[in-house]
This record gives sequence, C-alpha cells and structure tokens, in this order.
Amino acid sequence: MAVHYRLSESDFVAAQRELIGRRLRGRGLLLVVAILMIAGGLYVLERQVTALTFLVGMAIALVALWLLLPWAWRRAYRAIPPEHREQSVEFSPDGLVFDSAMAHATVRWGAYSHYVETDRLILLHQPSRVIVPLPKSAFPPDELRRFRDLVVEHLPRDRPARRPKVAAGAG
Repeated sequence: MAVHYRLSESDFVAAQRELIGRRLRGRGLLLVVAILMIAGGLYVLERQVTALTFLVGMAIALVALWLLLPWAWRRAYRAIPPEHREQSVEFSPDGLVFDSAMAHATVRWGAYSHYVETDRLILLHQPSRVIVPLPKSAFPPDELRRFRDLVVEHLPRDRPARRPKVAAGAG
C-alpha cells in the first residue's frame, strides 16, 4: 500500500507545534516554573524591583518565543526546495519505504519509538527526537484505516497533546 503526498506548510507547522508542545510539558515547563517561583520569592522577601523586572522580562520573553516560533517554522519550511516536499510512502508489516527527489529509504517499524495522532497528522517518533509527519489527508479512507491498523500493531501510542473532540452524542 502506498500514498503520495506533499507536506504543506500548515502541516509542517502543526508537526513542529506538537513536538515542541510535548517537550515543554516535561522538564522545560518545570524549569520555567522553578525560575518564576524563585524570582517571585525574591520579590516577596526583598521587595526589590529587580526581581519584579526579572519576572516581567521572563513573561515577555516566553510570549515572544511562543509568537516567533511559528514564524521560524514557516521560514524553515520555505527553505526546503519544493521538489523535496513531495514524497511517496509505501507501508507494509515490515516497515515504511520513503521515496522523494532527495532520498529513498526503508525504515523498519523498530526504528520508531511511538506515534501520536492529531486531527490532521500521524506523527511517527524516532528515539533521536526525529518525527515523520504523515498528513491524514494524503490517505484515502480505506488506506488510512489500514495504515492506522499497522501503526497500532507495531508502535505504542503516546498520550495525546490535547483532548480529542468528542462528537455530540458520543461517549
């Protein structure tokens, strides 16, 4: 079974957002909270303007980072030559075969650590923090079902980043 697709800019950004969101939920978020708590404690204890300035500066930096990341991801996507954005992927019980203008590669299921499914993408994660975004829109409904079955059979599912929307009347 094979599908041909072109990764869109919005799919690329969605994949990056999913990846960075998962990283921030772990140690990165803990570090930010710890820094803010220390700065807040210094302000309460010392009533120094420098601690308050630090807190405000951290908040501004975090907001700026969150706003600038999508811009940087779009810029990175546009740096990829258009002919390299198109590829075919053939999937089987043995693994995946990728083919594009840039490369031809066979990747066994064991090379992936887990998968994440969003409303638009199936993201195959490798232990080296590499992700392979596969847009669901590239698959005809039957092929998507077969591909999902293979993924579920071979890989553990990571917990979803956001709660999936439940259809009215379901559950």
